[in-house]
Amino acid sequence: MSKAPVSSATQASALASSLAAGKRDVARGLQYHFPTLTAPLRSQRPCARQADMAQPVRAYLGLGSNMGDKSAMIAQAIRRLDATPGITIIACSSDYHTPPWGDTDQDWFVNACVAIDTTLSPFDLLEVCLTTEKAMGRTRLRKWGPRNIDIDLLDHGGQSINTDRLTLPHPFLLERDFVLLPLAEIAGELRISGRNIGELAGRITDTSLVRA
Repeated sequence: MSKAPVSSATQASALASSLAAGKRDVARGLQYHFPTLTAPLRSQRPCARQADMAQPVRAYLGLGSNMGDKSAMIAQAIRRLDATPGITIIACSSDYHTPPWGDTDQDWFVNACVAIDTTLSPFDLLEVCLTTEKAMGRTRLRKWGPRNIDIDLLDHGGQSINTDRLTLPHPFLLERDFVLLPLAEIAGELRISGRNIGELAGRITDTSLVRA
């Protein structure tokens, strides 16, 4: 006895069901073999991130605060940075009590430096620093004025950059004792613009800069 012909609509419905089942099987297989695919993909980051470097580069950041619990603010910023993809904290200096610089009509600061390994470009790392400041409530009311957190990019693999957005090495690095002291603690052999950081820190005579 011959079978009744199957309509094209029925065939299409069966094919669609089969494909749907296949997609579910593939999805289950991907989740089983690659569970991290359920998390947001790194490729969803801004296009500028595609310029990230494959090999980590040693970079140095300076941190400061003169509002609220200053040491706690610096510690929080370091934790946020270390949790950022492409950044690994390598070393942290001691905290230093330091007088204000530039705009002296404000409270004293606590300053520190960190060494990091990063696969981020200098400009992407700068953006991370600024984003971290903003996330922690940083507001810019006046130049060099009071701030709950300040994160400066000091050096990025010895690169020399001079743009409206970023200058490397940091233009005031060699003038600021509150940067030289903590930086020398974690990178005494570092050379910036041909100058040895450890030697420069050793010449500091200002006794008002002390470990917190």
